[in-house]
Order: sequence, then C-alpha cells, then structure tokens
Amino acid sequence: MQSEEINVSSPTAQDIANRLFSIAARVKELSQDTNMETEQLMILLRAILPSRPPTPPVFSPGVNVILTARARTIDPQAPDVLNEDHPPSPGDIDVKGTEDPLPFDGSPSDARPFIERVEAWFALLPYSYRLTRTWIIATCPNHHRSLPLRPGLAKCLGLST
Repeated sequence: MQSEEINVSSPTAQDIANRLFSIAARVKELSQDTNMETEQLMILLRAILPSRPPTPPVFSPGVNVILTARARTIDPQAPDVLNEDHPPSPGDIDVKGTEDPLPFDGSPSDARPFIERVEAWFALLPYSYRLTRTWIIATCPNHHRSLPLRPGLAKCLGLST
C-alpha cells in the first residue's frame, strides 16, 4: 500500500479524501486479518483514542430589550443590543455563604461606602452577578434581595416606607 503525499500546511479536499480512503482500506484489511467486524474495531479504536474534553457552553448575556427597542426607533435594522457582561476571571468562584451588604443608612456620607460594600458583594459572587442587569435588579427597591436596603433608599429619596 502506497501512501500519497499530503500538503501538510493546507490539505485540500482531495488530500483529505485520499487519506480517508486509505484509512478505510486499512481498517477493512485489519478486519479481515483479525476476523472482527468493522464496528467492533471502531469501538476498540474509540476506546484507545484520547477523548476530547467537552467544550463548555458559550455564555450569552442575552438581549437588552429596552436598549434594542430604543436603537430600533432610530434604525429599524439596528442589531440587538446585548446586556452588559462582566465575565469572571479564570478560576473565580462564587463564595458561598456571602452575607448581604449592610444597608444604606440614607446619609450622604454613607453613599460611597455603600457603593463599595455592594461592589465587594458582587466581586465575591462573580457568577451570580455577572451581568450589570443582575446588579441593578439585586439593588432595586422591588427585589427580594434589596429588602434590607429599602428603608435607607427611601429615606435618601425622601419617600415614605
């Protein structure tokens, strides 16, 4: 059996076809020599070849429907606007048992410290709070996670609770 030369740098479709026919002929020959069915040989081949690790699913931040609608009022052909994504760094994990940040007390002097507490909270939970959208929802007055934050927020905005 004579092997054909293959252009290694960029094999053509014909090069690949030639190699596949050669492999098929060698498998058929091995099947006859060992008195094994081709399917049995393929099972053995799969067992000895290193398996590829499954490719992780690609994360999609989803479409920001509000910004997309606004963009399409200007240009009906505008592409979808995706939610703002803050991908975690390799090796990051969500720190389980992370406590909610202390609530905002409503005073101007607590504004910056409150923002820093919330940012630290998001940093400890990089997968749970990957999108800016989830940051906003987690700190908005109508979300269950923001219950401790409501009184200070209402006080700051001059609203009754």
